Amino acid sequence: MMRTKRNLLISLIFCLFFYSIQVGCAQEVVASKDSLEFQDPMLHVNLIEVNIIQPYKFKNQRQENKYHKLETRVKRVYPVSLIVLEEYKKVNKEYEKVYESKKDRKKYIKWYQQHIYDSYIDTLKAMSYSENKLLLKLISYQTGKSPYALIKEFRGGGNAWVWRGLALMAGANLNTTIDEEDDKMLLHIIKRLEAGQL
Repeated sequence: MMRTKRNLLISLIFCLFFYSIQVGCAQEVVASKDSLEFQDPMLHVNLIEVNIIQPYKFKNQRQENKYHKLETRVKRVYPVSLIVLEEYKKVNKEYEKVYESKKDRKKYIKWYQQHIYDSYIDTLKAMSYSENKLLLKLISYQTGKSPYALIKEFRGGGNAWVWRGLALMAGANLNTTIDEEDDKMLLHIIKRLEAGQL
């Protein structure tokens, strides 16, 4: 930690020194036929934003092991949740603009459901039970709505109720959402993943 601070301080001093040298340089004068222009020899650097995320504080070894297992699952499931988000945006866009009548919308949603099933069923089958439960939470995180609300929005309350019942029999909950208190570990891992630290 101390070494990192020292390296950061040295880098900062070097940048300030380099900047002061550049500011102290005289401006170059460029003469052309029609005008006299001043060119500034300043070095301009565009820096990318870096998010620094504090390490997660573990209470004990058991919690640390749980964190690392969750981290492994999130790395595997997070890309699938991004696909779900993209598909959700796509269907929302087409649903609102293209299909105006209720009959056409219903037909489109049935077709799209089959398309999604055919495209991603193998991916979902390859995932473990705990990864599928995690996917429900990540869908909620990505879309801002619970999976139950998404089904209800596109397929109606009856279908949503049936799917919710089937999910409950399988041990999953379609009404699951991200909770700030209960899912601190998950949110920390997501922040690290989005910041490019994983």
